[in-house]
Amino acid sequence: MHDGSTRPALSIQVSGPVRAWSGGRALPLGWPRQRAVLAMLALRGSHGAAKRELVDALWGAEPPASASNNVHSYVANLRRILEPDRRRRSPEEILALDGARYVLRLHPGQLDATEFTDRVIRANTLLADGDRAGAADLFGIALEQSSPFPLADVPGLFAEQVRAGLVEQRLAAYERWTETLLRWAAVSTSRS
Repeated sequence: MHDGSTRPALSIQVSGPVRAWSGGRALPLGWPRQRAVLAMLALRGSHGAAKRELVDALWGAEPPASASNNVHSYVANLRRILEPDRRRRSPEEILALDGARYVLRLHPGQLDATEFTDRVIRANTLLADGDRAGAADLFGIALEQSSPFPLADVPGLFAEQVRAGLVEQRLAAYERWTETLLRWAAVSTSRS
């Protein structure tokens, strides 16, 4: 996938271990807390996060004295990783500072959690339209391309809270998928 610009498309995974690819090449995201910053910014979308929110998300109520500087370093490292060809002092295109908030600028299709949600919504729409086979296929694809262990390698309060929500969403999709398959099988059997 290419977004039309001169840089290769970025892809971020938060389902399972946090990973990122640019132009199909895996990116070295660094230490767990640095990956946690990337995951938090990816999941926050255009809302982004202020440095204090990142500190709280990573260390909770008792951050070390170096926490603010650490977050600054994590963001600087991620910028170098995500935009290796960006010249010093030129504006950031991917990981930017918007006012006092860091924002990770992603396009549709670049974050696996968003893709999962979109597939589940489309599957539910197909189901509401009576297309059980199409819905079952789409639920299956969504589940196949996600992991039951989101943010598997990421520490911090934010990761714990988001992890629980993502696991719950996946479980709900799994239940909906099995329910759809059972109803589809029952209808198919009754027609035979």
